[in-house]
Amino acid sequence: MSRHSHEIYKDQESSGLGREHRTYGQARTGSGGPNTELGTLIDQAAEGAPNFTVFFQRLEARGVAPIPSVNARGLNGISYEFRGLILRGSDVGRAYTAHGLQSRKGVNYSPEHDLPAINGALDRARSILPIRNAELLATAGRDTRTRVGRDALSADQRATLSEIGRFRTVGVRDLIAHRYSGDRGKFEQDIRVLREAGLVERKTASHPKSGRTYDVVVLTAKGRRSARSAGRLAGTSQEFYAGVVKPAEIRHDIGIYRMYLQERAEIESAGGKVTRIVMDFEIKRRLMSELNRHGEDTRDPRRKSAIAARNDIQVVNGRFVIPDLRVEYEDRDGATERIDLELATGDYKPAQIAAKQAAGLKIYGPDSTAGGTPWEPDYAAGVISI
Repeated sequence: MSRHSHEIYKDQESSGLGREHRTYGQARTGSGGPNTELGTLIDQAAEGAPNFTVFFQRLEARGVAPIPSVNARGLNGISYEFRGLILRGSDVGRAYTAHGLQSRKGVNYSPEHDLPAINGALDRARSILPIRNAELLATAGRDTRTRVGRDALSADQRATLSEIGRFRTVGVRDLIAHRYSGDRGKFEQDIRVLREAGLVERKTASHPKSGRTYDVVVLTAKGRRSARSAGRLAGTSQEFYAGVVKPAEIRHDIGIYRMYLQERAEIESAGGKVTRIVMDFEIKRRLMSELNRHGEDTRDPRRKSAIAARNDIQVVNGRFVIPDLRVEYEDRDGATERIDLELATGDYKPAQIAAKQAAGLKIYGPDSTAGGTPWEPDYAAGVISI
C-alpha cells in the first residue's frame, strides 16, 4: 500500500466508515484485490473510445465513482472511489490516470461537452464519504479550481459566483428573487459557504444622493480567479470583476443587473439563450488600448471609425458611444445575436439620450421615484426601480 493510499485508509478508519471498508482497504494490494478488479471495470467503461461524459456514466453503472481533478488547462487528474476506498489513477496504473485514459485508452475529453459531467461527478463525490473526509477528497486529486475539500462548491454556488462576477455588483434582494426563486434560506446558506471560502464579500452601502441603503455582494480577488478559471474550462471568454465600487455607483450597478434580467426574460421568451454579457469597462478597455497604440495618430477620425467598427461600436459627434451592457445570445434558430443596452438615469441630458438613440442602443429608464429628475418616457424600453 502506498503512503498516500495508507493515509486515505487511516482517515476512513478513524471516521468510522464501516468494517467492510476497512477489510477491503487492507486487502487492496493482494492478488485479485481492488486494483485488479477496478482496472477491469475501468477497461470495460473505456471500450469504444467514449467521451468522458459516457465514460463516467459507465463507471457509475459498475459501482465506481470517478473523482476528477481540473485546473486552468483542463482535466489534469482522476481518482476513483471503489468499495469505500479512494484510489488515485496512478495507484491503479499509468493507463488509468487522466492523461493515460486519453492517450492509452482513447477516452475523449472536450471541456465544452464534458464539464457538466465533471462538475456533477465532483458534487456526487462529496456525498459518498462523510463530511469529515471532505479534505481527503481534495487531496485524492491535484485539483486547483474545484478542490472538493477547500471550496466544496455545489453547482448552484458556482453559478452564483459567476453571476456576481459578471456584473461586478449585485443586490442581495435581486439574487434571492431571481437566482434562488425567493428562497432566502438557500441563498444565505450558499453565500455563507462562498464567504467562508474567501470568494465573495457582502457589503452594505448608502447612496450619497438618495440616502437609500443597499445590501450587495461582490467577488474577492480569489473569487474572480475561481470564476475565470471555471469560465476558461467552459470555453467562454466571459470577463469577471471583483471589489467594492464607490457608493455613488452602487445604485447604477444594481440597475444594470435588473436591466439585464428584463432583457434576458425577453430573449428567453422568444426562444433565445444568453451566451455572454459584456460590461462597459471591457469595451472601454479594448477601445482605449487600440486608440492609444504607440506611434499612431489619435486624432485621425478615420482611424477612430475603423476601431469602432472592429468593436461594433458607433461614433456619434466624434465620440465613441459605449453601452452600459452588451448582451450576446443565440436566437431560437441558433444564430448569434447581440443587443446593446443603456440605463439612463435622471441626470441624463437630452443630448446624451439623443446620442445613445442615434447609436442604436436600447435604452431603459429608472423609476423616477428612486430619486433624480423624471425624464421623457418615450426613450425608455423599460423601467428599472432602483
